[in-house]
Amino acid sequence: MHIRYGFEFPQQNLAGIRDVAPAVMMAIKAEHRVDCNPIFVARGEGAEGICLFIDGEEVHWVHHEEAGEQATALFQATGRTLPEGYYWSGFYTSDLEERKVRRYTREQLLRTIGLGFRADQHFQATWREPRDEPIEPYDVIICLTDDQSSYVTFFRLPVVVPIGAS
Repeated sequence: MHIRYGFEFPQQNLAGIRDVAPAVMMAIKAEHRVDCNPIFVARGEGAEGICLFIDGEEVHWVHHEEAGEQATALFQATGRTLPEGYYWSGFYTSDLEERKVRRYTREQLLRTIGLGFRADQHFQATWREPRDEPIEPYDVIICLTDDQSSYVTFFRLPVVVPIGAS
């Protein structure tokens, strides 16, 4: 199951930020896991999507249990709980080898965001235990935050049926 959503970073001063590890979490079914792909930005020729770079390095993600726990606590603080059989799969930005959390300074982020940009994020849900059957699409709740600031947003990512599908 493909999980894809767009987001925008408007121009901002990032006041109060020293260094952060951006995080993304997805509420998915317990029998699934999530594999991540790079963030794409429309900076290529003809505004085609190219991988996002911060401080000269491609942005990657690493699975992180603490990010999932963070989303659980933040979601519960809104008075909500996930349906039975779902959990938060969490990621922090990582080094290129996807081995450790990668933090970015305010200056690195400001140089990247500049006047703002739009991004396209892709993830893939797969079976925890290999199966020879596709995953039927379902709505996913997304949490965007980081490991330092008080910023957090949740949104429901509904199933999108491709045009021309029967």
